[in-house]
Amino acid sequence: MLNHKDELFVSTMNKSLLDLSFEDTALCKTEESIYGRLSLHESNLGSNLLVTEMMSCNYFDNFNYATMKLVFEEFADALIKIDQSISIIYLENLEDKSKFKWLNVFESLDSRKRFVKYWQDLSVSNKIQTLLSEQSSCGASNLFESYKVI
Repeated sequence: MLNHKDELFVSTMNKSLLDLSFEDTALCKTEESIYGRLSLHESNLGSNLLVTEMMSCNYFDNFNYATMKLVFEEFADALIKIDQSISIIYLENLEDKSKFKWLNVFESLDSRKRFVKYWQDLSVSNKIQTLLSEQSSCGASNLFESYKVI
């Protein structure tokens, strides 16, 4: 996933991927929607190969980022207690503010499993999950191998 508006950059990246015969490895498709990006929790993930969990979500009527901001802040505070290597990214659809994507980035599948276990053990996790589900609905998560592009 490339989150870049510079057409020259995107064109150069596409040419580089073609030169590498990347289409033999993966299919890239262009998404017309534009997303704004906000890091809710940032960790210095040292690996070039990561695991990204992605969920597509919709806000319920009368809810949006502004109503969810306090929940996000409480969630970020709870993550500090876990002391896990995870990055959490919120992507808001700039054309349809009722839609957003949620990304969790882990160093490995094992680190994801550890995070889920630690998160479920926190007393605040049920409260935050309830607050999130009162304001939005997310589909099933999908796991992807991610690579840093340098």
